[in-house]
Amino acid sequence: MTEDKSRRIVFTGAAGGIGTMTRPLLAKLYSGAGITANAIAPGLVTTGMIAKELKSKAGKRKAAQIPVGRIAEPDEIAAGVVYLVSDAAGYVTGHTLNINGGLLMS
Repeated sequence: MTEDKSRRIVFTGAAGGIGTMTRPLLAKLYSGAGITANAIAPGLVTTGMIAKELKSKAGKRKAAQIPVGRIAEPDEIAAGVVYLVSDAAGYVTGHTLNINGGLLMS
C-alpha cells in the first residue's frame, strides 16, 4: 500500500469518527452547559493533500461530479467554521455542516 493510500485511510477513519462522535456524545454531554458541538464535513478542497489526486484521471472524474462545477477553496470551508463559532449559531448543536458543493446530492 502506498503512503498516499495509507494517509487517506487514516484521514477518512478520523473524519468518520469525528462526525459520529459529534451528535450522540459531545452535543448531548455539553449542550446543557451552553457549549455547542458541531462538525464540518468538507468536500474536495484545493489543498496540498489532494492536489496530486486531482491531476489523475480518477481525481478529475471525481471533481467533475461536483454539482456546483468546481472544487472548494479553503476560505469557503473556513466560512462555515466562522459561522458555527459565532453567536449566530448559538442554537445549533449536534450538527454536521456539509460544505461540499452539492456532492452528496449526486
